Amino acid sequence: MHIEDISDARHFEPHAEPKHSPPSAPSDEGSRFDDEIVSAVLAGFVPRWFPNSRRLYVAATSVSAAYVCSAGMNALGISVDAAAKMPDVMIHDVKRNWLVLIEAVTSAGPVDGKRRSELKQLFKNSSAGLVFVTAFETRKAMQAFLGQIS
Repeated sequence: MHIEDISDARHFEPHAEPKHSPPSAPSDEGSRFDDEIVSAVLAGFVPRWFPNSRRLYVAATSVSAAYVCSAGMNALGISVDAAAKMPDVMIHDVKRNWLVLIEAVTSAGPVDGKRRSELKQLFKNSSAGLVFVTAFETRKAMQAFLGQIS
């Protein structure tokens, strides 16, 4: 996976052409759904529910490389190994000091008890409180996972 470090991830544009392509960009239909869900999260969900937030991480998709704001992560005490199983989107709600971890259900499934434990362990040194979000393409897709969501 290719990760590009940018100084201020707030300027990430989900539909912009990537500067670099991930070495093995997936081309199956599932990755296109990931792209759509991540784009919808960045364009609609985040500005609506977390308007005072700063983007720290956006996972690689079939159309863009991953983005990470190292300075923002370091300021929160977050140090993550490149091989870590990161959420699809990670933002810092500055006003409430929340680290919001967002998973697109098509990439790794919902944030269930096991995934929540993994994320807690991965971000245990964060000075911000953790908030877990699972993003679905539709309400119908969400219904299939209601019993699994933590």
